[in-house]
Amino acid sequence: MEPSKRARAALRHLQKLRPTDGWSFDTYASSRNKKQTLTILRRRNVPLSDEGFVDVVLVPSAEKSSDWFGAVFSNKGGAAEGCVVGIKRVIRNDGSTERPRYEAAILVHRDGTVVTETERRRTITLDMPPNPSEAEDAAAEAVERRDAETRASAARAELRRARTDAERDRPRTERLARVRAEGSAAERARSAPGAGRGSGAGPVSDEENYELLRKAGLFILGFAVLRSMTGALLGLLVFFGPALFIMKTASPPPDEFDVKKELKRVLRGHHLPEDHPEKPKNWLQKQVNRVAASVTSEVALGIGGHQTREYDVLGIVKFVHVEVFVAEMDCYWVGAFGKWTPVSQRTKRNHD
Repeated sequence: MEPSKRARAALRHLQKLRPTDGWSFDTYASSRNKKQTLTILRRRNVPLSDEGFVDVVLVPSAEKSSDWFGAVFSNKGGAAEGCVVGIKRVIRNDGSTERPRYEAAILVHRDGTVVTETERRRTITLDMPPNPSEAEDAAAEAVERRDAETRASAARAELRRARTDAERDRPRTERLARVRAEGSAAERARSAPGAGRGSGAGPVSDEENYELLRKAGLFILGFAVLRSMTGALLGLLVFFGPALFIMKTASPPPDEFDVKKELKRVLRGHHLPEDHPEKPKNWLQKQVNRVAASVTSEVALGIGGHQTREYDVLGIVKFVHVEVFVAEMDCYWVGAFGKWTPVSQRTKRNHD
């Protein structure tokens, strides 16, 4: 099914106005009336509407309207002049004109731009003229064929000119390619081993032998050192890795540090060995030492205050430093295997 003469005239207008937009038509039989043919306008193979139209028509400008296309529009401002419209349906003759009126929608503006969805929903009414004459249609097709032949001739001439230029430049191109190939071969020959000496050159000098041996020895020595360090690190990792993992999972350090409790234990000598002279020997000394430690820790911590610093090492070992301001004393503990162990105690006055 071919589009109507009016549709072909509108298509020629669009192709002349926007030759690179790829205008085309699709025609199909209506599902309601098999005898009626509907037309869809496409731009770059994309349809401009969801439904087909009874016909697609170019609306001429008022000052350029031809005898066969003297359409009269219902919009007073002439907004559809020079546009391509799609005919939706026939409106019965109301007696105001000799020809039936049609309801249409604008598809393409007069400058060749596609209308928006909102603009396409608006409808206009126009009086449809008869089809263009056979002579006018043939003249338009002849002009179109002549333009196509002119473009094809220009393309063929451009192709012949390009071939002529290539044939003329072929010797120079081949000469340049040969020069590049010779240069690449010379460069490869210069970079090849032994390129600086001819076939009659003497043996390698003692200085060159010494330099080669020195570089080889440095390389071998560095490789040996790197390999030994890698082996030592790997051995340490293999040995200490499982031990640290078991220590962290099976015997993690204690979670909280009770300053008052641990300071009392230090003051009463709980951490001292049995043979230490300051270690209480009998029950009475232990009780007196316990009371003195409790009073001293309560007074020192309650009146003067203290400062605690805690350091966690990979979740395996914790270090705690407690500074008692009134007593001017620094105490250090190590937390591991679920308990706190005092490691050092010093008085600032004695230390100074």
